[in-house]
Amino acid sequence: MKLFFVCLLAIFGQCCGAAQAVELSQTEKQLIIKNFGLVAFGSEIGESAFEDSIRKFEKNRISFKIMSNASNRKIFLDASKYIFSKISNLSLYEVNTIKAANILVIIENKNDILNTSIVLSEVIGSDLPRIISINMNAVGNVCFFITYIDARRNITNAYIVLQSGDDLQMCAYEELMQALGLGNDSDLAVNSIFNDKSNKILPTKYDLIMLDALYSPLLKSGATKKSAIATVRNILDN
Repeated sequence: MKLFFVCLLAIFGQCCGAAQAVELSQTEKQLIIKNFGLVAFGSEIGESAFEDSIRKFEKNRISFKIMSNASNRKIFLDASKYIFSKISNLSLYEVNTIKAANILVIIENKNDILNTSIVLSEVIGSDLPRIISINMNAVGNVCFFITYIDARRNITNAYIVLQSGDDLQMCAYEELMQALGLGNDSDLAVNSIFNDKSNKILPTKYDLIMLDALYSPLLKSGATKKSAIATVRNILDN
């Protein structure tokens, strides 16, 4: 199968994973650790058998495909550029076939999302339409992600489903980070895009540090909450 690889270096003019060292106070470290415990475990919508452990892609080069028009596509690519320019040990590349994508991004008008998913399900052989239908009934604005996880708690693939419109930019940032493994929302998260009451459009530096820590080689898929928190604390201290 021929893949159309587009490194973020080519798309955005800089290499993925060019994170910069950040000096943090002890108060900031405690905030990050608390937020990590809130958003790296649990589930934004529905229930999961893996809510008590770390979920992440096993490989650090993740493929994606966007199904949308040019203007919506640019919004998502800009969000990807911002996030991945801040993260170490993680890169994103685009493919031109649906089956080759680890992350499939669907951005449509609300009325077209379900129809698009039905067509897609015939290609990828998934229950995507059923899941999308359930989630569309559970939320107002269509802005959510779906991940599939193997027995070792590795994310094998993900779908990001976004409604085009005024909230697209904010949704693109949050849902991409959630599809990568920071899968929960919490009203208790401080200074974070994962707190829906905060009305933040961009992820904060603390959100980005959490994602960077998640993809540290020191933190493994399947790690328990207690173990993961200890590892994140070690990462921040060193």
